[in-house]
Amino acid sequence: MHRKSLRLAQSLFILSISLLTGCSPVSETLRVGAAPWPGFEPMFLAREMEYLVGKDIALYEMTSASHVAHSFEAGKLDVAFLSLDEALTLVTRGVPLKVVAIVDESVGGDAIIGLPGVTKLRHLKGKRIGYENNAAGSLLLAEALSQARIAAHDVELVEVKLDEQRQEFHRSQIDALITSEPVKQQLLALGGVTLFDSSRLPGRIVNLVVASDRAVKRQEEALVDLLKSYYKARKFQKGRPQKATQLMAMRLQLYTSEMESSLQGVKFIGQVESMMRLTGDKTSALNLQAQELADLMVYRGMLDQAPNLDNFVCSQVLEKVIYE
Repeated sequence: MHRKSLRLAQSLFILSISLLTGCSPVSETLRVGAAPWPGFEPMFLAREMEYLVGKDIALYEMTSASHVAHSFEAGKLDVAFLSLDEALTLVTRGVPLKVVAIVDESVGGDAIIGLPGVTKLRHLKGKRIGYENNAAGSLLLAEALSQARIAAHDVELVEVKLDEQRQEFHRSQIDALITSEPVKQQLLALGGVTLFDSSRLPGRIVNLVVASDRAVKRQEEALVDLLKSYYKARKFQKGRPQKATQLMAMRLQLYTSEMESSLQGVKFIGQVESMMRLTGDKTSALNLQAQELADLMVYRGMLDQAPNLDNFVCSQVLEKVIYE
């Protein structure tokens, strides 16, 4: 009798543990990272508007796209807001990810800003250029130098993090900075001059939401909630642009006029257009664009080889955002 009672107690204990760990679903917080960028601001606006309340989503602002990419690669993030070239770099490194949405194109938001005295692109020859070591900046510089017919060895590159660029501008020990919004507006306010920007590279710098393979498989509901919140904030932004711009400007510590100018540097991609680009009869428009960009990055020496893009895109999350 004693042995039966002991076995029963053991069985009940094991059952209770299994209910806590195996049989009942364990809630996982979706860890999301983004750096300051006008096209990503609706995500932070969603948090400000409390659209994320009650959802298993933790949104982190990071100082730079490089920081976001490194954190995603290290497994510290489940979702990252990144540019297409940054996503391609991660895939080449063997990071398992899926593109779940396209949010915007850079149409002037990425730029090379000259300090006082450097007013033309050709003036960069023999000069020191500050840049953050990321794919988007490298692509912008490569195209700028090519158009100006300046060899890469005719400029000196100095690494300057995005959040350090204002300070570096004041020090005046460099001649130009490769930057992006909203820092671009701050540098222009200090007297900088736009030498080259992404409006001259149509369709090249596309910004995405990427998720780890694990998140797509295990946290799909949270991914759907995330994108629904983003597009809900976009709807608010379109319906009340002045209020949305004011909230964004306050968060980024910009003047409202600077925020308005910053937003002009991006072309937002709506959820329907994003869906169209992620799907196709044989291959998606994004896959074709990614392959073309990867080939260019190999040619520019930014990638050793073009990555395998067979499983690069996942449209099922966005399908649920739109149709459910």
